[in-house]
Amino acid sequence: MSYEYKKDCKSFPSVFTCDIMKSEGQKDCKDCLFYEKIDKKILIIKLGAIGDVIRTTPIVDALRKKHGYNSQITWIVDNSAKDFIKDKVDRAWSYTPDIGYRLMFEKFDVVYSLEVDTPTTFLANLAKAKEKYGFYLSDQGHPEVFNEKARYYLDRALSDHANKNNRKTYVQMIFDICELPYENNTYTLTNYKKGYGLELKNKRKLICLPPLSTSPLFLPTTTTPNPPLTSPAPPFPSSPVVNIPPATSTASWFKLTTFPVS
Repeated sequence: MSYEYKKDCKSFPSVFTCDIMKSEGQKDCKDCLFYEKIDKKILIIKLGAIGDVIRTTPIVDALRKKHGYNSQITWIVDNSAKDFIKDKVDRAWSYTPDIGYRLMFEKFDVVYSLEVDTPTTFLANLAKAKEKYGFYLSDQGHPEVFNEKARYYLDRALSDHANKNNRKTYVQMIFDICELPYENNTYTLTNYKKGYGLELKNKRKLICLPPLSTSPLFLPTTTTPNPPLTSPAPPFPSSPVVNIPPATSTASWFKLTTFPVS
């Protein structure tokens, strides 16, 4: 008996029987009504940290809009952040040292390398693709850019002057690197992320993320820009809140936006 497998299908799991084949009681892929041919294979390399991974998730919908909804998106990510992206992409791969061996064989159409340090840049070197955006490891052992739109982010990382004068948000810079139109794209919360917020609420935490701080500080939840660094800590709030300033890395203070955790 021979079997026919459609290995270019978005649902083909590679090393075990797919859920569709099981549920439909099919012996192979030959007569499957749910076959979706992959038009493009896209690889995102963004390992961490968790906050940066979450802030990078808006590119997924933008990539599907650009490359087509039958594109297959694979994301290599640190295992600690995997739960935040696994529902957004077709394949979420936890980073392990042997992932490089797979990249030496599997081919992609487009790679987005979104970190300036190793191992991301090293993995980008290994990945086989027709198009690459972001950062790779040069023969001098330093990060370099695949496309010029990524140079702004690299300059910000390498130059304190460029960093202090940056006025773009993190999400804007990521969209620039990927050469995608930025339209104030938002995050999509999964049940896991909502649960994470509720856990913070139950612990009654106040989280303050200033653009620059050398010590833990509670910042006033006001709309007054540029408070002095010596401002006293405000009274602890009656309900938990999360304070998130604009995602820029500069040496000055910015207005804070307060989001109730509910």
